[in-house]
Amino acid sequence: MEVQIDVRSEEPTQPILNELIRRRARIQNSDRINESTVRITANLPLSETENLSRTVRTLTSGFGDISVQISGYQEVPDFERNAILERRHGSL
Repeated sequence: MEVQIDVRSEEPTQPILNELIRRRARIQNSDRINESTVRITANLPLSETENLSRTVRTLTSGFGDISVQISGYQEVPDFERNAILERRHGSL
């Protein structure tokens, strides 16, 4: 999934970057798009997007804007697949 997060330029972006990395994201870009906004662009697995918008709102005190869209598919390794299924449905 491609994620774009816009935050006010006076807000620190490091907490958001740390959260994305914790969720196994690959950070693509972090740039100022105008005088008042910084945009962070990253790719992360769909399984890691759960509650992401709530977390972004919390980290930005409600001033963050998030956009998520499909950016492609990759095969999930067996150990990851099993962990995802276990989280969703209980133990296998």
